[in-house]
Amino acid sequence: MLNIVVRRKKYIMIKRDFHMHPNLTNEPDRANEFIESAIEKGFSEICFTDHMPLSIDNAGDRIKKGNINQYCEAIQEKAKEYEGVIKIKTGIEIDYHPDFINEIETVLEQGTFDYIIGASHLHIPGFDIKMATMTPDEFAKMSFENSLLAIKSGYFDTIAHLDLQRWVYTLPKRFKMLKGEYDIKNHISIIKEIMKELEKNKVKLEINTIAILHKVSDEGAYPCHEIMNISYDYNIDYVFGSDAHSYDRVGEGYDKLKESKEYGRALK
Repeated sequence: MLNIVVRRKKYIMIKRDFHMHPNLTNEPDRANEFIESAIEKGFSEICFTDHMPLSIDNAGDRIKKGNINQYCEAIQEKAKEYEGVIKIKTGIEIDYHPDFINEIETVLEQGTFDYIIGASHLHIPGFDIKMATMTPDEFAKMSFENSLLAIKSGYFDTIAHLDLQRWVYTLPKRFKMLKGEYDIKNHISIIKEIMKELEKNKVKLEINTIAILHKVSDEGAYPCHEIMNISYDYNIDYVFGSDAHSYDRVGEGYDKLKESKEYGRALK
């Protein structure tokens, strides 16, 4: 047990925010705002993780198609500019789905990354076709299964916002689903399988505070308390990510979570 604690502390003890979206290839002037915000809040290390280009989704906050190398170079320039003040890593958030392996591999070949986030965004246009025929519990099952495949794929350092569907359910006008309730008790088996694969593949579990913006509950983070409590039975590492899409949200919730019963154990 001692070895587990030591290994966790080795990664977590530095104040890091490893999930943020400055939208570099569309708004290059925003990078400094994110960096200065992180410095002001006492972070020693950050990682920019803009969204990969994806053929089925042309959202404006994605890296422009064909600009992966430019994106990486822009971050590396900022890392040199702020050397000795704050460490800046080059990362990316990738939408995992088995049908898009070729796109994922193309992106990874085009850039040099320190850190790669795997995410299950099955609610975005193109993936959301089945949602109208599913109950919340069925959608949760599909999302957890996709996260499990992402972990097994070997592409990722971290799995982000594992139970993001909690937010999707709060927006019935935007995301159409059949009536029903999401009950985490129906998914304990696959959650445990996810934890086993995180441990086996040495993939980190992200503690993501965009849940504060999403107002999904009073817990303040993805994943929920129940998933966190299950995770502590496994030898896995954790990483904090604010998922900030604006500079004022960089590091949001970190200090509060670090003192909490449910998440503090992972952040110390």
